[in-house]
Amino acid sequence: MKQILHIFLKDTRRFWPEILVSLAITAGFIWLCPGEWQRAGIYGADSYSLAGGSLMAMSSALEVLVPVTWWLLIARVIQAESLVGDRQFWLTRPYEWKKLLAAKVLFVVAFIYLPIFIAQCLLMLLGGFNPVSYIPGLFCNLLLLTGILVLPIVALATVTSNFARLTLTLLGVAPGLLILAAISALAAMRGSSIATPIDSRISFVCLFCVCVAAIAKQYARRDARLSRLLLVAIPVLFVASGLIAPDVLLINRTHPLVAGQAGAPVQLSYHLDPRTGFSASVGTPASIIGIPIPLEANTATEGTIVVFEGAKADIEAPDGAHWTSPWQRLDVPYQVPGENHDYLTLFTMPRALYNRWKGMPLSVHVTYELSLAKAAPATRVAMPMSDFAVPDFGVCTPLTNWMIPFNEATGIACRSALRQPTITYISLVWSDAPCNGKPAEAGSGVQGSGWAGGLDRETADFGISPVKTVSFLLSNGLKDQRGQEPRYLCPGTPITFTRYDLIRRAQAEVSIRDFHLPDLPRGQD
Repeated sequence: MKQILHIFLKDTRRFWPEILVSLAITAGFIWLCPGEWQRAGIYGADSYSLAGGSLMAMSSALEVLVPVTWWLLIARVIQAESLVGDRQFWLTRPYEWKKLLAAKVLFVVAFIYLPIFIAQCLLMLLGGFNPVSYIPGLFCNLLLLTGILVLPIVALATVTSNFARLTLTLLGVAPGLLILAAISALAAMRGSSIATPIDSRISFVCLFCVCVAAIAKQYARRDARLSRLLLVAIPVLFVASGLIAPDVLLINRTHPLVAGQAGAPVQLSYHLDPRTGFSASVGTPASIIGIPIPLEANTATEGTIVVFEGAKADIEAPDGAHWTSPWQRLDVPYQVPGENHDYLTLFTMPRALYNRWKGMPLSVHVTYELSLAKAAPATRVAMPMSDFAVPDFGVCTPLTNWMIPFNEATGIACRSALRQPTITYISLVWSDAPCNGKPAEAGSGVQGSGWAGGLDRETADFGISPVKTVSFLLSNGLKDQRGQEPRYLCPGTPITFTRYDLIRRAQAEVSIRDFHLPDLPRGQD
């Protein structure tokens, strides 16, 4: 223990300038971040002002600089006792590698983990959340930061001899990551398999374990070649995890297929309204064609919504030719409670196949990956002109600016702790006229609504800030299409938050006989 403290204190005295820079940037982020929450929202005038935009840019820049200072600290402290080569001076002291590694871990805990943990607790307090109630989520966020940021930087620092080589290595890794991201995006555009939570966890575990193995190996044996090979194997493991656990097996596990249409939690039927024409669409790239499938969905449970997440199409031509798509991600708007349950889904297929089969009567079988969520008891809040808490959702604030009277708002902005809230339906009544001291009544105002959150129930999302801005758009917030005249929310306006809890994930199927591929819009064929 004495040797561990000796190395730790030596590093603290040597790298105090880097420590101060890291702490100063973290403190600046704590100072500026809350202002960004207040300016969040599409109708907030501060978002358009020069000062408001500058502060938001500074806050975003500091959020990026915080991990950059970690990179500087880690590189300096790890490479103070170089692990590359065979002429390390610290071997003659001698330092035991286990105690040397423990001293470096203690340094990282003291000057990276402890400051960011305190910063996150302070940000939660400033955001209106009690950090004591979110201790598991805060530690989960630290685990994500460890596996995605800290461990990779430490591993690269152990296999490079100095800061310049580490910087060059990171500059070389960055284009590779961009290329992989571009390939993934292109594959997604071409209708590749969708990612699943299980697949993401497998990738995270692979990254975490390989980095730990490379660090331990380098400290124990100082075999840079083997440690570098381990790090190079990370992208190979990512690809292998997708091959070992194919998308079909993962989706069948998370979304089981119910045998027989009668036992399915939701009944899907092809619903083509002859009064409504649907056209195919040209995708990106142009070699992909989007095929619309209008559906009617009926659930056995009242107050249940259907969330379409993915689809896989199996098409058979009259000549017996088959084509089966991989699982494709869907972006289908949630239904509005009380309205019909009609949906428009879209899967993509190669343009060459579309041109070949256009005009033929096809047999189409589509399997949908979907989730069902049921409404919980609604929370109704009379909007004050200050921050207000919504149970199981977050904290919201009215959006005001200098162009409108003090007792009026043009919308609300909300924030949540550690992750996006559970999917929630927000409804209210807008006032066309300026407020006269009382909120608009349901019969005289204009109904506005929107969806916020999602069905993912992770303990925490990855991020430096533990307070997340909730993204949503309330309908009918503007009087005209040009967006120059807003509607108003008056003090006391009732705002209803209806949370939907996940009750089941499943697959549902629909079969269509004599289906004809729709025409492309004129000028795109």
